[in-house]
Amino acid sequence: MRFWVLFCLVFTMLFTGVSGLTPALGADEALLRGVVYDEGQKGLPGVAVSVWDGKLSYKAVTDFDGNFTIRGLLPGKPFAIRWTPRGGDSVKVDALTFPLEGDLLLSMDYGSVGRGNVYTVRLPSNPSTGYGWTALHQGVAVVRLKENTFHGEGDTFPERARTGRPGTELWKYEGIAKGKTALIFGYRRPWEKGITSSRYHVLSMTVR
Repeated sequence: MRFWVLFCLVFTMLFTGVSGLTPALGADEALLRGVVYDEGQKGLPGVAVSVWDGKLSYKAVTDFDGNFTIRGLLPGKPFAIRWTPRGGDSVKVDALTFPLEGDLLLSMDYGSVGRGNVYTVRLPSNPSTGYGWTALHQGVAVVRLKENTFHGEGDTFPERARTGRPGTELWKYEGIAKGKTALIFGYRRPWEKGITSSRYHVLSMTVR
């Protein structure tokens, strides 16, 4: 009888106390927070997202508002990502890298423009923090950058962009040839060499 009581006590300690003895899984993993928009800048649900880090594949599906999260990628490591909307073509980009510290924010949307016309990419920005957007891939041979300006909140004219207010960076591209391309933007401090972007934005562009 004493043996049976002792056995039950040990059994209970092993299987109910194990969670308190085991460190939390994924404590050193970065979290990828993403959102996908349609051409009208509305969250796009049901987009299959696949991430490849060279060894493992991670998958998610966007929710009703176009959001998704992926956990498991390590900071400072490169990765590739593919978006596949329902009934649409896949968009894939690679050579992106997680920052060494903190989570990564990744937004993606779709755009289209006719040849000879201009498409404007609008990206939220705050120069007072030292951060700004850099075009990492500009879709050469399909579109051409015409202008990059910043409009601060409440500013009427672009030349007042140096007031330190948060606002929007405007990247204007002209369609020059029919086809598709992916424009990739990184949000970072330009003087910090070797530091990866804290955010990425990807635009899947179609030139008609």
